[in-house]
Amino acid sequence: MNNSGSPDQQSAVEPGAAAIPRAVPWRLIIVGGVALLLALVIGTQVIGVLYAMAFPPSPPLPDNVTLVSHVNPSYGVDDWVYQSSGDPCSLAVFYEAAGASCEVSLLWCDGADYTTVYRANQHVARCYGTTPFSIFTMHWQVLIASGNDSSSPSEFRLRREVSWVGSPSPAP
Repeated sequence: MNNSGSPDQQSAVEPGAAAIPRAVPWRLIIVGGVALLLALVIGTQVIGVLYAMAFPPSPPLPDNVTLVSHVNPSYGVDDWVYQSSGDPCSLAVFYEAAGASCEVSLLWCDGADYTTVYRANQHVARCYGTTPFSIFTMHWQVLIASGNDSSSPSEFRLRREVSWVGSPSPAP
């Protein structure tokens, strides 16, 4: 086009002339490949952390329990109350096998076999556990008590707190 806005007849491409093919520069392909590889490496690291944040793990839970209540005061902090058909000492054994440190009340569980000496509505054991996952740490505590009748011989409170700062903190 010329300055007046009308087509310039002298600069028109001749109908028989071949068009020049445009090629992508090799440098651009290499830089794009490196950027894609870097995004893939970083993405695989970030996906694990995001998954752990969206779906934090649950603390260990024995079979044959009934949920009585659940309170969630903040994200990653939960408090559950369960009733169990098992005796309180078998719950302490379960949580010790799950990696917890348990403190059993005196005269409750007789010897290493945890044979129950039954009394209603009494504190039996307190167990603490820590579970690392992704870059976070989950701390959990179980307070085990005897139930008030033979249909539910034990009741326990399970508390979980996730440490989102990425480093383990002391057990509660």
